[in-house]
Amino acid sequence: MKIGILPTIREPYKKQFELSCDKNLFKFFNFVFKKKIEFRIIYAESEIKDIDFLVISGGNDIFKKNMADKLRFNLSKKIILKSISLKKKIFGICYGAQIIAKLFGSKFVKKKDISKEHFITLVSMKKKIKVNSFHNYEIVKINKKFSFIAINENKYVESFYSKKLKILCVMWHPERYTKFKNFDKKLIFKYLK
Repeated sequence: MKIGILPTIREPYKKQFELSCDKNLFKFFNFVFKKKIEFRIIYAESEIKDIDFLVISGGNDIFKKNMADKLRFNLSKKIILKSISLKKKIFGICYGAQIIAKLFGSKFVKKKDISKEHFITLVSMKKKIKVNSFHNYEIVKINKKFSFIAINENKYVESFYSKKLKILCVMWHPERYTKFKNFDKKLIFKYLK
């Protein structure tokens, strides 16, 4: 299996940009798939055809105006649209969920309390689960091409998917737990078979 990771873009020094991703992403997907995985950092549309699965990692801000955020947004947009056209499976984490929601015209609200953990409700099961949180914006309403899986206590969207587009998104970071959760693994297998 070949997994492409669309990384964060950072500006550690003026006029110097770096691509980066959380090394725990590699550990998380090894936990999920339990087979040999070839990971690739994706930074061009031409690299999409050779992967099976695209991960849009967290980091950056879809509404900020600094150069790193603009570069990430433009790169992510091209890669996402190309991946959709090639019918690749896409998993969006935090920023990944937000940019997909934004590209499809969803509505957002600035988050008042950036707490690290909170409860979400799985809509189909009416079950509550505690997840982490590191984002500044919440998705108020999702495009009708998507169905939502989970909402938070404010009724904002925490997870959504499109079977037709082969996209699953979560607003939390499954890779940032000390011990990975089977819940996240089950979500990926259920919605990105």
